[in-house]
Amino acid sequence: MVGPSRNEPIMNTAEQTNLSGEFAERFEVSRELGRGGMAVVVLAHDRKLDRPVALKLLAPEISAAVGADRFIREIRVTARLVHPNIVPLFDSGKAGTRLYYVMPYIQGPTLRSHLGRFGPRPIDETIRILSDLAEALAYAHTMGVVHRDLKPENIFIVREGVREYTKLIDFGVAKVFSRRFGVTITSGTREGEIVGTPHYMSPEQARGADTVDHRTDVWALGVIAFECLLGRPPFRGANLATLVLQICAQPLPVPSLLGHVPEGFDAWFAQACARAPEDRHPSAKEALLRLEQICSAPAAAAPAPLGAASAEPAQLGPGPFASARARRLAALLGYGLGVVALWLALDLGGIRTRWFDTASAQSEARLTAAFARLSRGLGRRSGDLAPERRAVMSGARPGHAPPPGSPAARPSEP
Repeated sequence: MVGPSRNEPIMNTAEQTNLSGEFAERFEVSRELGRGGMAVVVLAHDRKLDRPVALKLLAPEISAAVGADRFIREIRVTARLVHPNIVPLFDSGKAGTRLYYVMPYIQGPTLRSHLGRFGPRPIDETIRILSDLAEALAYAHTMGVVHRDLKPENIFIVREGVREYTKLIDFGVAKVFSRRFGVTITSGTREGEIVGTPHYMSPEQARGADTVDHRTDVWALGVIAFECLLGRPPFRGANLATLVLQICAQPLPVPSLLGHVPEGFDAWFAQACARAPEDRHPSAKEALLRLEQICSAPAAAAPAPLGAASAEPAQLGPGPFASARARRLAALLGYGLGVVALWLALDLGGIRTRWFDTASAQSEARLTAAFARLSRGLGRRSGDLAPERRAVMSGARPGHAPPPGSPAARPSEP
């Protein structure tokens, strides 16, 4: 059994004294480890085997409903379950009015205390927890045993080194079948008797039906998955009658309306907790497989609102540097150009000065010659004007005498 939680419950002195007296012949009761509606779990020392054990004591009313003979017979059958994800049973018996069974004492938190401490769990952790649980249930069902009391208090989180896994305990109210489902080899629960924890009961179990089979564990698996993801059980009521009404008649809650869950979990939960057993997942392993498929499928992209810019750039193809070889060549070219630019900037050896001064002189000479030719063509310098242009500017025209009084009409000095 798992060790005490952070908020360890404490038995009162009178109760501890009473239990110590009832079990004094074999067990020395130390302290309380946990308590529920059906049983109390205490840490005790087994005098016969000289080791610490967890002693689970069923409440007297549960003991009366289950029946001592059938309880002990079913516990003996269940004690044969040997699986790494199932805490084994050492022994069982009756002391006074109490039925009890003995389990190993293992340090570690229950799933109940884990959820209470950390709240809702992410989907990958939930699947890891349920995976171990489904393996344990598949093995038990193959052996012809239905747990009938799956709940977070009966699931333990155990750490060995860096590995963390879960273990299932408490087959105290299990129903034992033959290897083929449907053929009961025990007397079964009397019609109308309710055995289990109400929040996790299937409808047929809540009605006290005698036809409970492995699919009631599939129902509880769905309830536990809901609680892991949302931090609360799907069915809650102020009293037992209200709770049973929710389980048996009222519409199932929709997980996505109560919190964030993976897409497709609503349909998965609706099938896991279908009220008709034949409509549920056919087995615990099949239920887990379908949940894994839901969570591994890529989520459909939500359509962008109208007018909103795309969050990712458009894909324009591989581009010119898609291959590794092209990228290497581009890198080498860039490196070479960088070296040349640095060499010119530093003017190593004065080469830049010689190159650029020579080029500048040549360019200046070419420009001067070009402008000289242009000036002659346009006649912008007086010394280069044609005779006809000079005659016009002096007032004479070809073939005509200059006008009287003009500078050109004055006789030239001898």
